[in-house]
Amino acid sequence: MFRSGHRFRKNLDHNLALLSRINELAPTGFPLLLGISRKSLITKLTGADLPTDRDAVTCVLTALARMKGIMLHRVHDVKGNLAALRAAEGVLGG
Repeated sequence: MFRSGHRFRKNLDHNLALLSRINELAPTGFPLLLGISRKSLITKLTGADLPTDRDAVTCVLTALARMKGIMLHRVHDVKGNLAALRAAEGVLGG
């Protein structure tokens, strides 16, 4: 398993670039774990200060990452993210 490494002194632009090309990070044959739930980059994008106010955007990012092939997600709001993943799976046809 390979962890994508959000945080680690990257700025917002670095994190967005990482997310936009996340499918390129997973070594062949290894799953990639995305742990973006409630991260500060969501506050920087939306202004949502409270961690629970970041859950909706976490769901969006989880679904987008799934559409880029990411299969493992570390999240706080399991129910909301599961719904987002099911929606993404429906769009992907699986």
